[in-house]
Amino acid sequence: MNTEQKKVFTLLPSPEYWGIQKMLEKGKILDSDKTVFFKNQVTMESLKKVMNGFTPGATGFVFIRENVKSPDCREWVANFKEVLKTMNEFGFFEMDADNCVDPMDLVRAYGKCVSKDKYEKCIVYAKKRCLSGIDAVLALSPPKFIFIFVKEMLLAGKTLNTKHVKMVIDVPYKGVNSGNVDRIVQGLVGRCCGYNKNKDVVIVTNKKRVEDYINWVNNDITPSGKPATHAIVKDDALVAKGSAYMKPVSVGAVAVKKEDDDDDDDDDDDDDDEDNIRNT
Repeated sequence: MNTEQKKVFTLLPSPEYWGIQKMLEKGKILDSDKTVFFKNQVTMESLKKVMNGFTPGATGFVFIRENVKSPDCREWVANFKEVLKTMNEFGFFEMDADNCVDPMDLVRAYGKCVSKDKYEKCIVYAKKRCLSGIDAVLALSPPKFIFIFVKEMLLAGKTLNTKHVKMVIDVPYKGVNSGNVDRIVQGLVGRCCGYNKNKDVVIVTNKKRVEDYINWVNNDITPSGKPATHAIVKDDALVAKGSAYMKPVSVGAVAVKKEDDDDDDDDDDDDDDEDNIRNT
């Protein structure tokens, strides 16, 4: 394989792109480590207090990522599910490797949370639009809040329709400060990025890790607090230190990784919702 004469073109997204920095600037990201809701086991009262932060009568999907390697996280989530079982006003199902074998497994799981007519409507719409799995579930607004507990899924590469998503949550856990940067930003936070996204989704995650990522992108400071050390060429000069996420001066021509001089390649709001939830 020829490893020489390779160029890396970094393209700036258009202003319509909904990204992590805009989420921070608009106050859409809440810090899970500072949210009282996670400090104790979930109760009917504490859950209602959080969900009452949304507009009265609102419905939608809430994604919750569980860290399967953390005993305290697993215990907290297990208790949460037991509470949900006692409350008819909410529904929930799990999204993991065990119930995603068949493309329609998640649709069937969703069907157990809603009435028969709502389930059938989901099936009809999914067939009409050739949707399956989580895409079929999210296509239509649910009749109540539906919690989706995620394990080891919805990472980089999966596009989500967030039109009916109200909130995504990375459950914090002790000792590891809620995971590393790339896992956080490529997980539920990253699934909320893109074009034509719902900009009112409330994101509860490790805010410090998200800020570390932005610092990495904007200032070449890695999450460890050290300058990035990627070997790059910028403006025809070798730079010993720099970021793989360099901002291009113009779209289509910017970061070039160690290329030879004789390269002959062509150069071609629901703001009130966040305030209410933040205070619970």
